[in-house]
Amino acid sequence: MIFDSAQLECRFLSILIAVLSGLMISRRWKQGQLLTAAGGLHVNAFLMIGCGTFCYSLFDDFSERYSYLDITEGFLHSGWYWLSGYILWCLYEVNQASPDSHQDNDWFMHTSQMFGIVLASLSFLGYLVCQTEFASSGIGTIFVVLKGFLYPALILTILSVRTSKPSSVFAMALISLLTTYYALFSPWRSEIVITSGSVAIALLLRNRKWLLPAMLAMTFALLILIPFANYKKLHYDEYLNDPVQAFTGTLKMDMNERAEFVARFFSLRIDAGREMGYVQHAIDKSLIEHRDGISYWEAAQQLVPRVLWSDKPSFNMIMNFVLPRQIGMVDWNDKGTSWGVSLYAELLWNFNPYHLIWFVPLIFMLLSHVDGFIDRTFIRRGSTFITHVVLFFQIFQIVGLVTQISYVLWAILVMKAAERVFYEAPSPSIMRREPGLQFNASENSERIVVTGVE
Repeated sequence: MIFDSAQLECRFLSILIAVLSGLMISRRWKQGQLLTAAGGLHVNAFLMIGCGTFCYSLFDDFSERYSYLDITEGFLHSGWYWLSGYILWCLYEVNQASPDSHQDNDWFMHTSQMFGIVLASLSFLGYLVCQTEFASSGIGTIFVVLKGFLYPALILTILSVRTSKPSSVFAMALISLLTTYYALFSPWRSEIVITSGSVAIALLLRNRKWLLPAMLAMTFALLILIPFANYKKLHYDEYLNDPVQAFTGTLKMDMNERAEFVARFFSLRIDAGREMGYVQHAIDKSLIEHRDGISYWEAAQQLVPRVLWSDKPSFNMIMNFVLPRQIGMVDWNDKGTSWGVSLYAELLWNFNPYHLIWFVPLIFMLLSHVDGFIDRTFIRRGSTFITHVVLFFQIFQIVGLVTQISYVLWAILVMKAAERVFYEAPSPSIMRREPGLQFNASENSERIVVTGVE
């Protein structure tokens, strides 16, 4: 009886979170403010706590190292505090004035094809280096950031493609092929889903009437490609020997089996609520102790270059390797799995759950200030847009603050350097992007008009 009650309460709480975050995502989309760092955190809440935790509440047969009830109650112990903090932020955000987003933009037609190719090239370099130990800490983390530039590059070239400009078609085809290569041959299962999401976002930015193709792209990614991505992860050598056979083999699953597989995938891999439950359970059982904010001091120390601190500890190792094994999410005998818990689970490692009431709105406020800093710092509207999109993809996948702070700084520094290299001093007619741009393009137009979404 207690188990049923906890499971139903978990399901109810996750639905509340999904509905509220979904409403905020819709509001930001209409204002043209979704593809920002703060917008990414709303998407993170919808996917990682709303949808992921709801899917987790549907099953009770997972092979957890601790009981399903213990993990569920651990989440409930902190989840209501999280929701309280999120409500406070939503009330504050809703009362903010909507930006005036009616602007013209000439940037895409002049520089976007070459800039998109450069971003994709940097991402390919990042992809190669990320498979080495060098990218795990210090200055090497810049390559993790570079790897994420591919999604903004794909969105950019889809937005700027014109059948009357062969160079734009070539750029889109080239980056689409590179993205497909990433998705099919990367060892990370998430690449396929994020790539499909990028295509859906680009289609909707070009024309909101393309909602159906965008939804079909995401449905295809979830129901068809996630089982394939999982097979690729578990049987990588067999996949490399015959990718076509691997893909056609996963198509034999019936729709009910496929839907259950996707729900279970969300439950275990896209579920910050489960991570919060694990950390809270470990605190309650004295497997770990509260750190009283040490994690955030480590996040600040992470910014010190290793060239200035030769024996700097690997703080990423503490968060991504040691902690998940201490709390039981990963077995100590598993030497290859890295699992960074969410920033909210990280908070629970440091303080009592009620601190989420102020922590959640604080994180949203900090990211909103980062978005404002980007609007003020970058000169060209195009580079501002791309920087916002880069941070959107970073934040909606956010883990702990120890790693994320350096990623955000690297992204801003790289994009600022790219702006200086690519653009001359701007003319007054295309100076600064106002917050909240939305991009709509007609096939026969010579330039993209940036408008607010009605």
